[in-house]
Amino acid sequence: GGEGGGSPHLAAIFDSLSGSDGLMCAGDVEEALKAIDLPARRHEVEAFVERYDVDKDGFIDESEFVGMFGHLASLPYTSLSVDDGQRAHLREIFESLDQDGDGFLCLNEVRGAFEQLHRQPSEEQVRWLMHKYDADLDGRIGADEFELMYGELVALQDAMNLQGTHGYMPPEQYNEMAMSPASDVWSLGATLFRVVSGQLPFTVSGGTWGKALVGDMSVEAPKLKHIVWNMNPLFEALVARALAKDVEERFQSAEHMRAELEAVYVKL
Repeated sequence: GGEGGGSPHLAAIFDSLSGSDGLMCAGDVEEALKAIDLPARRHEVEAFVERYDVDKDGFIDESEFVGMFGHLASLPYTSLSVDDGQRAHLREIFESLDQDGDGFLCLNEVRGAFEQLHRQPSEEQVRWLMHKYDADLDGRIGADEFELMYGELVALQDAMNLQGTHGYMPPEQYNEMAMSPASDVWSLGATLFRVVSGQLPFTVSGGTWGKALVGDMSVEAPKLKHIVWNMNPLFEALVARALAKDVEERFQSAEHMRAELEAVYVKL
């Protein structure tokens, strides 16, 4: 396995994707790709697993998943395998970051990939990103290493662009739409969902997966009755309304939701 350093969010995603043995096989990865509407051929999936299977046991454990996740999260921007056209595109990106033209990216040049964003990753985050892909341990990222690092670089850029806590952010925030008081209602609904069930309606750790799950207007939040035994239908309906993907279908303010919640509480 690879090194640790994954977040609790990544651990939760891994748990949801892996089998009871705590490992992901090619089939599990294939299902994960289908869940974000990116089906792939079986041989592509197997090659993808082999790429991140550090101990070559045919499975992905949690530490190996940390490295794989950046690539998974960036698949809307990249692909499972790199063809000649994409390799040329990656070379252009690499050269645009290589300010001194020496054929390598130093710490400051990698940090340059984030300079136009509203938020900047910490120096520690950038050093850790480079460390994971610096195969020859020379403290720099070469073009071949950049090809492997790019997916996670995009995922980190994505995370820096979004302000808020993933899992509580409403669909309109992922879809770059106008926020309103009903946006806070969605966050409140997610909080109530977690308080009652012990889990969030959507388990996401980055903007790409958030957009694929929360931002996709066709993917509904799970029903509480499918998670919590003997769930009160009135309370379930209230939370479901708060988590409606369509803003117009939600309570239009926290005050409206509070009034309804008080009415439900009397009947519980």
